[in-house]
Amino acid sequence: MAVSKENTRIIITLPKQLKEDAERIAEKETRTLSNLAIVALKEYIERHKEKNS
Repeated sequence: MAVSKENTRIIITLPKQLKEDAERIAEKETRTLSNLAIVALKEYIERHKEKNS
């Protein structure tokens, strides 16, 4: 699958249980695993910025 010019692709290694848990949450929220990871990472970064401002 092609990646748009605004995005970049990364590869991560996760513990199997973490992936399974994330897939379950993504399914419940009608998201892809990739979208769930984006949302979670954005929220983490926002909290980090607020904490360190």
